[in-house]
Amino acid sequence: MKALKILFLSFFLCLGFNISALAQSIQNKFWGLTLGESTLNEVKNRLKSLDCPYEIDEDGMLSANRLKFMGEACSTVCFQFYDDKIAAISIVTSPMEKSEFKSKFNYIKNKIDSKYSNLTYDNTGENKIDLPVYIDPSVYTDNRNILVFGYSTINIPGIPENRMIAFTYINAYLSYLASLDGEQESTFEKDENDSDF
Repeated sequence: MKALKILFLSFFLCLGFNISALAQSIQNKFWGLTLGESTLNEVKNRLKSLDCPYEIDEDGMLSANRLKFMGEACSTVCFQFYDDKIAAISIVTSPMEKSEFKSKFNYIKNKIDSKYSNLTYDNTGENKIDLPVYIDPSVYTDNRNILVFGYSTINIPGIPENRMIAFTYINAYLSYLASLDGEQESTFEKDENDSDF
């Protein structure tokens, strides 16, 4: 009888591990920081440790430089906060010419589609999320976090059009709370060290 109990216990433990292994979730850790959990001070300290300059605007959005994401140099990474926690992270790669952009974009899109194949969000009709910055966005969600993936363009007269790959990771709960407040709450006290360290 004892052996039968051990067998059943082993079976249910294995079943539990297999079910949890099948559960997909949107990435929520970036540069040692956690979406929905890390505070503004933790972000500032981590960026300082990475020798990464940053600025905080009047709305409390922190913009950083010199970071890499998915192997690509980022022109800007923006952290938005609600209740002193990271509510969203927007990542924009450095501008690329169309020829370079197409292969990199398709490579990354295929990786994301493969990784989050069961988490796609139907971004049409009454479910549509308004994303004015993104061209042809794809949206994925695990009901805790949301990933919006697409691209943007830069048009400067006299310079060939450049494109940037763009990602926005959103904590759904903090985004919901912010929407109840009607606007993103600024929860920081800016000091003289908040610009480029």
